[in-house]
Amino acid sequence: MSPVVKDSRIAIVGVGQVGGAAAYALILSSVASELLLVDIDVNLRDGQVRDLTDVAYTINSATRVCAADYHEAGQADIIVITAGSRWSLGILAVRCQQRGSVADSLMQGRPACSTHIETPQ
Repeated sequence: MSPVVKDSRIAIVGVGQVGGAAAYALILSSVASELLLVDIDVNLRDGQVRDLTDVAYTINSATRVCAADYHEAGQADIIVITAGSRWSLGILAVRCQQRGSVADSLMQGRPACSTHIETPQ
């Protein structure tokens, strides 16, 4: 198991299949003390928080799972944007633009941050 970085926060924006899997992997490895989950669908987000909190408790993970909003996520040490990762050829450009807008809103007031958006090939 990796050592937990004290007071480290990782935010995942978009907790569908891709974001949920990323959150699960982060909980298993306990690399952060806090995992913030953000999604436009509050019911989905809250369900993922409950499920992943159970996982963290069951495996005695040092990671605490919390529901968050975009402002809170913007203060995290690492922000993973998985929102809109399900794509098809006709909408790839639109999805990339939306993900860029989410990244821009999260990074306001943080000039030292760098942004990298990975797109499927």
